[in-house]
Amino acid sequence: LLARTRAMDSLIKDAKTRFILVSRPTTASLDDSVHLKNELQKRGINIYQTIVNALVKEKPNIVKEKQLIDQGENSDAILKLLARYEAEIARQNTVLTKFENVFKNCRYLYKNVPSDNNFFNALLTDYQREPL
Repeated sequence: LLARTRAMDSLIKDAKTRFILVSRPTTASLDDSVHLKNELQKRGINIYQTIVNALVKEKPNIVKEKQLIDQGENSDAILKLLARYEAEIARQNTVLTKFENVFKNCRYLYKNVPSDNNFFNALLTDYQREPL
């Protein structure tokens, strides 16, 4: 057991070892990431790259929704959903700006949520669901 521990310690401190932090664009994930970064730095370990998963796409394809608004169908609800979507994008961008300031010495990779499962589609699907 002691030999394994020493081998792991050696691997962690090896200059070739790279640490990649994977996070989400939320305030809680940012706080956790900052805490982890600080704890690793206390041990002489630096984060090489960050990956931020599950970003909401900035420009949804909302042609169908605009047509419904023009026809007057559910226009209030759709406009509310669009406003919520835009608010989510703004919140996400605020978190990403803070994230980039904290991890400015790291490489970045941003991953969008799959296009068939984006935030706006989830909101619209939830709105169209039958009440419980």
